[in-house]
Amino acid sequence: LQDFGLAKIKVWNYWTAEGDLDIGAKNVKLYVNKNLIFEGMLDRGGGEAPADQSFPVGEKQEQDESRE
Repeated sequence: LQDFGLAKIKVWNYWTAEGDLDIGAKNVKLYVNKNLIFEGMLDRGGGEAPADQSFPVGEKQEQDESRE
């Protein structure tokens, strides 16, 4: 097997309907291979159709955003 790097992780917070907007994650720590790559607060879900409301996390975030 070959090692590979992680380019991007997209995170969406939970939502299904307006009554569910208080369900989900708030303070998050994200680890890859025991290495902390993200620690922060997630916005609550918007309750809207799932347009891309995600945000990228990881080491190559700035490079990836310049390509989009």
